Order: sequence, then structure tokens, then C-alpha cells
Amino acid sequence: MVFGLLAFLTFTFWFSKLMESSRGLTRLPKLPHIQGYTGQKPLVSVIISAKEEESSIVDTLKHLLNQSYNKIELIVINDRSKDQTGRKLEALKKWSDAKSDIKIPLKVIHITSLPSGWLGTSHALYQGYLQSNGEILLFTNTDTSFHPEAIEHAVNYMRRYQLDHFVLQPKRKMVAQGFLLQGLKQALVYLSTFLEKPWKANISESPKHGVGLSSFNMLRRDAYLQIGTHQALAMRPDESQQLGKRVKKAGLKQHLLDGSDVLSVDWYSDVDSLFVNLEKQIFLRLKCKLSLAFSMLFIQFFLFYFPFIGMWLFWDWRSIFYVLTLILMSYLYFRQNQPITKYTVLELMALPLTLSLCMYILVRSVYTTYKKGGLHVNGSFYSLKELKKMLK
Repeated sequence: MVFGLLAFLTFTFWFSKLMESSRGLTRLPKLPHIQGYTGQKPLVSVIISAKEEESSIVDTLKHLLNQSYNKIELIVINDRSKDQTGRKLEALKKWSDAKSDIKIPLKVIHITSLPSGWLGTSHALYQGYLQSNGEILLFTNTDTSFHPEAIEHAVNYMRRYQLDHFVLQPKRKMVAQGFLLQGLKQALVYLSTFLEKPWKANISESPKHGVGLSSFNMLRRDAYLQIGTHQALAMRPDESQQLGKRVKKAGLKQHLLDGSDVLSVDWYSDVDSLFVNLEKQIFLRLKCKLSLAFSMLFIQFFLFYFPFIGMWLFWDWRSIFYVLTLILMSYLYFRQNQPITKYTVLELMALPLTLSLCMYILVRSVYTTYKKGGLHVNGSFYSLKELKKMLK
């Protein structure tokens, strides 16, 4: 009887998700290609923080120097890098200054120390803002590749809809191919989309669902000042997400669109690097709270994993609910992942395995954080007590 009730509840949940999806709430619209900006173009200040990014910084900046939108200033902050990032930035600046066909000025700022009361990324981006002149600010990172018309379309869209904050979700590119790595990516996209409901950023009446992405946070300068700049996020390890949340809480207008046609980011190169990175990130996203971690494990098991068990465990009327639940899950899996990343049927079939690995990563994240007594954030170690204080 209990398992019959659980089967009915899981089916009811996924059926409600199907109804929500049918109303178009769970699928982000693509960024339209809006041409022909009328009136005076606003200056866009593109601000990037780079720490030990010698392998990617040059390619990223060349994409930005090749933008069709010609009123851009590019500000890059070398944040205490110990590799060749600083030298590569200076060499690129010298090269771009000498090229008559490049109209976008490049400014390089070198930071050698981190003042107390700041985390590295927030401090670096704030220093970039202090050196900027743009009416519109675009905070991005070194992993993001821009189509030549990306900023032009984004500015035109922002102007047409009179936005205060505009976020584009990039396409996630695989650096290395692999069935397990691809499957994990699909599962993580699937989980995060359902749990975070990013599409609600486009609903003005939903102030709790603000969104921000480190790959593309574009906002008006006066809106940035209104939310307190990065000074208000000085000790937040999740500063890009919190920027979007503060925009929404302030009652400002925010949109999130699918930018996969004009933006892409390199994903993890192998499973080991994925595990290491997620072990640091997941518990931080849960504010280092055990209660939230256990709740997340329960939700994952009951909603995403339990239907697979129930389908094989019971061969009676209850299995009908589990089979129907899996059909709904499969449909929504394809619907959710299609705008963001490619998928195959094999990766869907591997969902029980990849969901198990996601739960394992969450447990590992909690375990390693408590074992070490804290985490490294932006190159500095912070105790668990300090992290919980930051994330309040």
C-alpha cells in the first residue's frame, strides 16, 4: 500500500511538471537576432577576471575584440596570477593596439594582493568596474566564447525590452568526449533545471527566482549601483548568482534567455576534473548546511531515482505508475536538455547510473568539506565556520 502511494505521488509530481512544461515555462526562448540599433549606441564595458588562465585568456579576448558592436571597452583584471596570464595579457594588448582594424580598446589591470574583507573574484570585478565608463556593464569569464554578433544582439534585446539585467545561458561544449562524462553533464543539467527553475527569472512577479551566470551578466550601470555593486557581494563565493538574486529582490527587470547560438563555454575535460570541481561547488551552493544536503539527497532519490527501482521491483498494478513516470521523465529530460546540450538515447538509458554518481558526488562534497574543515575559494582557504557566515 505504501509503495502504491509513493508510485502515485511520483507520477503526480511528474505529470504536474509535464503540464508546466506544456505551458512553456520550462523552456527558455532563444536570443533573437535583433539588428538595426536606432539612436545613439550605449558604451558597453566588458569586465573579465583572470586568475591563472594562460591557456584560455587569449582566445577569449580575441573573440571579444572581434565583436560587430563597435562601442565596447574591454577591461581584464589579472588577479594575482602566478602563471603566464599577465605576460600574455600585456602581449595581447600590445598586439591589439598596433592593429588598425581593431577599434575596441583593451585595458589590463594587474592585482598583486587581496585586501581583507574580499574574495578574489568579487574584488577583481569591482576593480574593473572602477576603471569602466560604460552605460552597460557585462561581467563574463575566460571560459566563454562569443559569436561576433553576441553583444550586438544582447544590447538590442536589452534596449527593446528595457531590461535592468540580462543573462544568457551558453551552450556547454565538451572538451573531451566520453559516454560517462556526457551522461553526467546531461544529468546535472536535468537536476539543476528542475530544482532551480531558472525560467522564473523572466516572471516579474517571482522576486525569489533571480538568476545570474558568471559567463554572461549584463546590466545597466545604474542598476549595478542600486544593488550595491560587488561591494555588497565582497565575501560571497557565489557572487555571480547572488548578483542576479539581488537584482530581482530590488524589483528590477531581469530576463534569462537561451544563448546557445551566440555563447559557448568549455565543459570539463574528464570525469576526475568534474568530480574535483563539483566536490567544491555543490556544498557551497547548499550554503554548507547539512539539512539542505540531506533534503537534496532525499529529493534526488525519491523523484529521480526511485521510479527506476519501483519499475523493476513490482510486477503488478503499481508498475504502471512507475512506467508512466519514467515516460514523463524521459520526455522532460529531452525537453530540458535540448536547448543547452546535445543528447543521445544511450545517455537517457544511463540515467540511473549518472543519478547515482550525482548523489555520490554530493555525499563526497559534504564529507571532504567536513574532513578538511573548510574549502579553498578563489585560491584561499576558509574554514567551515567562515563559509557559513559568508553564505548567510
